[in-house]
Amino acid sequence: MAVYTDVAEGELGAFLKHYPVGDLLSYKGIAEGTENSNFLLHTSSGSYILTLYEKRVEKADLPFFLGLMDLPKGIIHADLFPDNVFFLGEKLSGLIDFYFACDDLYAYDVATCLNAWCFEKDFSFNLTKGKALLAGYQSVRPLSDQEQTALPVLARGSALRFMLTRLYDWLTVPDGGLVMKRDPTEYIRRMRFHRAIKSPSEYGLA
Repeated sequence: MAVYTDVAEGELGAFLKHYPVGDLLSYKGIAEGTENSNFLLHTSSGSYILTLYEKRVEKADLPFFLGLMDLPKGIIHADLFPDNVFFLGEKLSGLIDFYFACDDLYAYDVATCLNAWCFEKDFSFNLTKGKALLAGYQSVRPLSDQEQTALPVLARGSALRFMLTRLYDWLTVPDGGLVMKRDPTEYIRRMRFHRAIKSPSEYGLA
């Protein structure tokens, strides 16, 4: 975060009239950061962060990224890897490790499952697994058109998250500890795959 563009109080107050956030009481720039201009706002209804995108963002892309905030959300597991899921025969029997459970986008949980369950050891995406996973999920809760469109971005974000957590563990876990270090570069390959996706149908969506 940083401040590159100064905003006058009158301009900001008039701008906020277009949104249900109350009347402006005070605001200040946030100096930390490098990319965009950010301000901490205090209004009659609460506190907010205002970001002015300065670069690296196409104006035409803004509605899509801002629209991510409106996707359906609720409590998600956020770490549904095979080693956190148990089966008896072909039936799900249990889930463990709710350490990362949080209130977030349902589709993000789906994106994490695509990363965790649908790639082979050679890092190729298994379309058959993708179709089965998505069909099973949608038999209980269909994904909206907006969620389907957002899947590639959410999958890239999920892959980035696990690449970074694996890298952190790789660098900080003491040698000799009873811990199996996982290769963070696997998720760089996943990010490249998701970046090349042109349509959510490439994940196996009908």
